[in-house]
Amino acid sequence: MLTSVVPINTANSIKLEFAKRSDFDFNKRSILGIAFYVLAWPLLFLAWDFHHKEPVFCWLMALNFLLVSIARYHTSKIPHDTYEQNPHIWRVTYIAMLFSHALLWSFLCFVANFDPIFQELQVTINILSAGIASASVNSLSCKHRVAQFYICIILLPINIFLFTGGSTWPLALMLLFFWVYLMLVCHRSYEEYLRSFNIEWSLLEKQ
Repeated sequence: MLTSVVPINTANSIKLEFAKRSDFDFNKRSILGIAFYVLAWPLLFLAWDFHHKEPVFCWLMALNFLLVSIARYHTSKIPHDTYEQNPHIWRVTYIAMLFSHALLWSFLCFVANFDPIFQELQVTINILSAGIASASVNSLSCKHRVAQFYICIILLPINIFLFTGGSTWPLALMLLFFWVYLMLVCHRSYEEYLRSFNIEWSLLEKQ
């Protein structure tokens, strides 16, 4: 697919350049997510004074978000020459930290829907979860498999829980349709990203 508009003998060069370009775009587009995960949860529980009810849980989750964000930020600012030494290690490391953020938020969303003590935060957390999943379609679509798995981590655990919750199955059904929609849009966004890259490479080859 990567070689659809360029000579076959440049296939390896295209794959290497596309991997590099998608890494850089992926890093640049996802940088705002680092700040979101640092700020969203603390602002949420402080606004509702929820930290007086569950101080250990609130601050422990905030600390986990902060630690992963620091690690992600440090990795995102890695020098170009260090990246060039082993792009695969950088890629795997950054994606692992991205999924760590997703797992933490998914766990938070599950707890908020499972434990009645979180009832006052439940709706806000669910709305933020849908927003995170939606935003990832654009910010992470240059690596669509990563984006799709990220969306699955955010939405599917709570969706399964809602399906087993008896009276919450209509909400679970809507969430399932939303998940399918995001999967399709994510794939379409990736195809457009890939098409733009191929066109740009084709023009460079003709110069």
